[in-house]
Amino acid sequence: MKNLVAAVAFLTFGSVDAFVSSGRTALTPRRRYSLLTPRHVATTPPAPILAAQDAHDDDCPYKDTYELNKALRKLASLKGDADDHVDDDETESHGKRFDHADTSASMIAKAASCQEEWEKYRFRQNGSVQADLFSLNTVLKAWSRCAQFLAEQRSHSGSSGSQQQPVSMDRTVNNAVSAQAVTANGLSSSSKSLSIYSIYTAQEAAQRATDLLVQQENEAKADKTASIAAPNAASYNICMDCWSKCRRPESPDQVEELFERMQRNKALQPTVMTYNALIEAHAHSDRLDRMERILELWKEIDDATDIQPSVWTFNALLYAYSRAGKMQYDKLKQQQQSSSESVIEMSPHYAAKECLLLLKRMKTSFAETNSTDDRPDIMTYSIIIEALGRCGSPDMTRKAEELLEEVKRIPYLQPTSYTYAGVLSAWARTRLPEAQERADALLQEVLDKKLANTKTFTTTIQAWSRSDSPKKAARCLELLKQMKEMKASGVRVVSPDSFAYQIVIDACASVKGNAIQQNAALRIAFAVFKSMQLDTSVHIGHSIFSSLLNAAARLLPPGEERSQVASAVFEKAIAAQKVDNRVIWSMRQGADASTVQKLLALTGSQPDTSVVKKPSSTTWQSRTK
Repeated sequence: MKNLVAAVAFLTFGSVDAFVSSGRTALTPRRRYSLLTPRHVATTPPAPILAAQDAHDDDCPYKDTYELNKALRKLASLKGDADDHVDDDETESHGKRFDHADTSASMIAKAASCQEEWEKYRFRQNGSVQADLFSLNTVLKAWSRCAQFLAEQRSHSGSSGSQQQPVSMDRTVNNAVSAQAVTANGLSSSSKSLSIYSIYTAQEAAQRATDLLVQQENEAKADKTASIAAPNAASYNICMDCWSKCRRPESPDQVEELFERMQRNKALQPTVMTYNALIEAHAHSDRLDRMERILELWKEIDDATDIQPSVWTFNALLYAYSRAGKMQYDKLKQQQQSSSESVIEMSPHYAAKECLLLLKRMKTSFAETNSTDDRPDIMTYSIIIEALGRCGSPDMTRKAEELLEEVKRIPYLQPTSYTYAGVLSAWARTRLPEAQERADALLQEVLDKKLANTKTFTTTIQAWSRSDSPKKAARCLELLKQMKEMKASGVRVVSPDSFAYQIVIDACASVKGNAIQQNAALRIAFAVFKSMQLDTSVHIGHSIFSSLLNAAARLLPPGEERSQVASAVFEKAIAAQKVDNRVIWSMRQGADASTVQKLLALTGSQPDTSVVKKPSSTTWQSRTK
């Protein structure tokens, strides 16, 4: 066996010493690997490499490399067959869905199992089975899917700006592999060897893919036998797409760094998928200069003769315009203290008009080419409808309705809950007299099509909340009850969140009817608060107490009763440690001067010197997306 190891070492590295220095020895199964930059240093090594195998592949379960690649795809749960060409960019995953049984642990286990199996066949010098470029890209795709899943899980959990709860690879994933018996060609992956992995978040999965890419590239350059496949453009595109799907603040930098590395390799040329990943990464960022960079990339695509934008390219650009229309640049400048002197700012109306122009261009291209790459899809329409809805104008709202009707007439398109939510949000932002009627009709349409989710309900509640009807509090309460009933019946995608509860309380606070109607609205507000306290799935934050105090201040006449109600609510806020400037300001509106001083004393504030200004943004402005 030692002779065989020495022989393989000599053939691959030129000498046994070079082999030992590389870390690939039978006594050193764990090795460190090349990194893109120093900050990418991983805290855990990758899976063990079997440096040498039996000369006749007696232990190999695969007849050839094709069978290996089929097994890798099965481990990674990738669609398609191993006949797919390795140059095909399989990076776009907007339309791909995961299995209902998939969990964070199972997705990490799949990617880790795929990498582990690939590692076994990277350096086989004898026999007919050796990992090739297709094998590498399959592993990269596995980690890319894993990163996308983890990012979506983080987003769905409502913590898009925070790190996901760690998933222990030492315990959870090993159990997942054992329980699910992830296999390929009847070969079970070893759960024990997976314990060396430490992947918890989407960015760590993306970093794993990047590390494997750079490692493979460096080893291919040093390989004298040409037995190690060098990464191609598709390999880079997969990693870039992986980072763009992470939706992290560092994603644009990571994608740009990979793009620069790709450009340094004269043998590689960027493709439309390369630009898609770049635009998408910047489109989902909050950087002040992101539109400037996106428009630079769009110009490069237009100027290139060998790159044609696809529907994914247009959708990424449309999303960038849609988000740019709602960004509050003054706040971002204060938060980020950006030194950028060239910031492209645009109003929601300008962004919406640019989206409509892009849709017109896509329709024209599709009419000329009849290619699905140029054909607007449901995501195209949904993004544009969302951009129109942000304008808050009657004209743009009606245009959003027109696009929804257009979608219904196109045979190959079906509106999604995202599409309907955009139109509902558009009506919610207007004060047209028919807004509530249209919102109710659209919600019923969504319910009939079984497309209802939390977003479609909350936007309908918003539409009612902004109306002048004295019955709006009762109607908002009906919608909230309907959400709770659907959740109790097992409809998981409909669940009242803190925002839904708060909108109903805000709707109560803005009722302008007679004394009887206002008293009824106040009772509804406190009933909703009580229901929220009993709902263990939601968090009661500062804004809830502020809304409840506003309801008391607006719905009760000045006097002792109003001061007592404001005092009771404020004391609950103190007990819950949810007192901030907004809560204090709302309390001041409902309590008399002596009560205000007593309550401020409870918080440790200085009653005579505490000056609290009215918050600059309303719940609607700060929460509407």
